[in-house]
Formats: sequence, C-alpha cells, structure tokens
Amino acid sequence: MRRVGVRERRARLGARHRLASHASTVEEAAGAVVGLHSSDPATVFLSSWARVDNFESTDLDDALYRRRSLVRMLGMRRTLFVVPVELAPVMHEACTKALIPGQRARLVGMLEQQGVAPSGRGEAWLEKVAAETLAAIAARWIAEHPEYHADLADETAALQADYAVENGRTNPFLHLAMHLTIEEQLSIDQPTGIRQAVQLLAARRHSLHEAHHEVMECLGEMIWSSQRSGLPPDGHAYIDCVRRRATT
Repeated sequence: MRRVGVRERRARLGARHRLASHASTVEEAAGAVVGLHSSDPATVFLSSWARVDNFESTDLDDALYRRRSLVRMLGMRRTLFVVPVELAPVMHEACTKALIPGQRARLVGMLEQQGVAPSGRGEAWLEKVAAETLAAIAARWIAEHPEYHADLADETAALQADYAVENGRTNPFLHLAMHLTIEEQLSIDQPTGIRQAVQLLAARRHSLHEAHHEVMECLGEMIWSSQRSGLPPDGHAYIDCVRRRATT
C-alpha cells in the first residue's frame, strides 16, 4: 500500500488550494477551496492576494458587486464565506439553510429592540415589509399590462379564476411571475451572461418589456427541455436562445 507522507499531503493541498500554483481569477481561487473565509473584512482580500496572480482589490469588488459572480453568505459554523455563484446552492443546502430560523429570529429581535417594529410584532412587521416590497416590484410590470387590470381588480376572484389555455385566457399571475423571475436573473446575472444578452435584445427591440416577452419564450423552452429530458436546466442554451433573438 502506498503511503502519502506529510510533505506530499502538504504539496497536494498547496496545489489544490491554489497556493503553489496561482489562479487567474478570484472566482477560480474561491472555487478551489469552495469558499474564501470572509468574517473579517480583510481576510477575503488576503486570501485572494495569496492565490490570484496580479490580484487587485478592485478585482474582488468587481466580482462581488458588478458581475456578481461571487456571493458572500453564511456557511459552516455560522461563518461568512465568499463563494462562486455556482456553489452557492451547495453551501445553502449544506450549511446556510439550517441557520435561517435562528438568524431570522435574531433579526426580528433586533428590529423590536431598536424600535423599528413594535414589541412582539417584529415577525408580522417583517412579513408586511417583504410583501410590500414584492408588490412594489410587481406593480411596475402590472402597469405594463393594462389587459390584466380588470382581472386583478378583484383579487379574490382572480385567485379563484380558471386560466385554462383551452379557454383562451392568459394567467396574469404566471406571466407576472416570469417577469419577476427574469428581473431577478438580470439583477444577479445568473446564468452568467443573461444580463448582457437581454440588454442586447432590448436595444434591438427598443423595449425592455418586449425583450422580456421574448426571453420568456426562451425560458419556457429551457424548462420544457429539462422536464422532457430529466436533465438540469441548460443555462447556456437559454442564453444562446436570447442571443439569437438579439441578432435577428
């Protein structure tokens, strides 16, 4: 049996963690170790400097706040890490998800202690603010669709209505949800490249609204293909579909 000694083990870790052979980007460096420790504001910069060729602090700022290819999130031991967007769902399921109830309770307590929310009403206040925020975002797209105004005027009736395709009716909730989905994708540029593709399409059509409608068709095609094949959604095919529309 071949034994792996201390020196070889350290050499392997150095290479794997991009300390012996540097990464070319902060995303590559973070992915090599799953996530860069980030509880101390300086730590993530030092970790990147040790792993990335010609690293500049602006490289990390750009990845976190402009490209949004890295995400700062709670992970193991309630510690903050900077992880690639692609690994964020893994971190979420493995570590972050279990922390949510406790962190939310802590937030509610802070809201009440600081007088932002009435004592004993922090949870209700938070739910109300979240609902109002989502409503404000949705209102923008509702305003773009006057054909839905009559349906949505009576919320109870709208929720109980049957929007079967056979009846020739479009489901306003599904349509608006897709607008919100696309808007969220654009805000974080996920899948990577979707923001640029939609911007090109919007410029081509002279309308972000019309571009959204075409993106919905690409999004629906991706979901349908995934369901039919049993494979994960193909983000590259989705972006290619949007890009083709932007060039025709």
